[in-house]
Amino acid sequence: MMELELGGNVFPLRADFLAIKRCQDVHDVRIEQLDDAGMVIVGTMVFEFAKRGAELNRAKFEFELDDFLGLIEIKQTKMLAEVVQTLLGLDEEKKT
Repeated sequence: MMELELGGNVFPLRADFLAIKRCQDVHDVRIEQLDDAGMVIVGTMVFEFAKRGAELNRAKFEFELDDFLGLIEIKQTKMLAEVVQTLLGLDEEKKT
């Protein structure tokens, strides 16, 4: 698990199978789309990772997707893409 600060809020992030399933079932966002990842796809994945992190920490998560995306500044897009790659272990594949 890692932490991410957005809009003055600190979110624990957890990338697990349930978060990925919710991305698919609720938002129709799939890992395979990361190759052409638009900003909203990355933001949606981070949203679900933040919800899972809060659940596991028994913390309240009071954001809807639109509110959460509103915390993300355009200049943070590259950083968020790197966070998603790290959480999914995709950065390890590039190193080898």
